[in-house]
Amino acid sequence: MRIVVSWIESLWEDVRRGVRGLGRSPGLVAVSAASLGLGIGVNTLLYMGVSTIYNHRPTMERPDRVVGVEPGNANQFSYPNYLDVQRVESFDGVVGFRTSSLNLGSGDRVAPTSILNVTGNFFDVLGIAPAYGRTFTAAEAGAEREPRLVVVTFGFWQGRLQADPQAVGRTLTLNGELFVVSGVLPEHFKGVTGWIAPQLYVPVSRL
Repeated sequence: MRIVVSWIESLWEDVRRGVRGLGRSPGLVAVSAASLGLGIGVNTLLYMGVSTIYNHRPTMERPDRVVGVEPGNANQFSYPNYLDVQRVESFDGVVGFRTSSLNLGSGDRVAPTSILNVTGNFFDVLGIAPAYGRTFTAAEAGAEREPRLVVVTFGFWQGRLQADPQAVGRTLTLNGELFVVSGVLPEHFKGVTGWIAPQLYVPVSRL
C-alpha cells in the first residue's frame, strides 16, 4: 500500500512541475496545441479520403457480376477499343465512361460543370433507375439527335434546378448545345467514379 501511495505522490509532483513549466512558457503551449490540432486534422482528412476511395460502393443492380477494366500507365480506352471489348461474348454487357467538364449556361453566365460521358447503354447495363423521369437508352444516344439528352444528379436537381418537380423536360445549354433533362438520379446514388462526383451524365457521342 505504501508503494502505491508513494507512486501516486511522485506522479502528482511530476504533474505539478510540468504545469509550472508550461506556465512559464505559454508560447510552447500554443505551438504544441497547434501542432497537435494540425496532426489530428491531417490524419482525419487522410482517413476520410481513404475511406471514401476504398469503401465506396457504386450504385448498380448486380455489383457481384460487375468488373472494372482500366488500362495502366494512366492510359484510356478509345471508343474503337470499347467497341472491340463489347464484341467479346464473355460479357453480358459492356459500358464505357469518361470524366470531363463542359460549360453550363450561356452568355455571361457560364460555369464549368463536371460531367460523365457514358455510352448509351450505361444505365441499362448497370440497372440504374432514376428517381424522376427516365434515363436514356443506346437508341437515344446517337450523334444525330437534336437536342441531346442529359441525366442529372439529385444534388444538381436540388441546387441548380431548385428541386423543380417539372425539371424533367427542361433544357440545359452545355458548350453551346441544347440538352433536354430526361431524368434525375436517386438521392443516395453513388457513381462509378468514386470520390470524383460528376453532376451530369451525357451520351458519349460527339464529345
